[in-house]
Amino acid sequence: MWLNYAVKDVEETAVFFNNIGFDEIAMHKGNPKMRGFTIPGSDVAIMMFAEEQMKNFMQCAITDTTLGTEVLVNIGFESVEEVDAFYQKVQSASGTFFTGEAPIWVDGWM
Repeated sequence: MWLNYAVKDVEETAVFFNNIGFDEIAMHKGNPKMRGFTIPGSDVAIMMFAEEQMKNFMQCAITDTTLGTEVLVNIGFESVEEVDAFYQKVQSASGTFFTGEAPIWVDGWM
């Protein structure tokens, strides 16, 4: 499975995903129009495309995510400690969460 996203800055996005421990796909390293990563422990690829490149593929406008959510991505962990460690890694890489300053519980188990 390949998840494809439009990003404003491909290099900045690549630095972020490298910093949080995702594995960069070798054939796309250094490409200014796209970078790819695999989700740790899986064969699922996340591709980050420059907005113009993505528009070319999709033949339509890119969603303005300041106005609404395009997709909700979840990453599963085995324990609260693993969630907290990943949260710290994302914060250290200058990432932000839609929930604000800390992870939240939803439905008593997420």
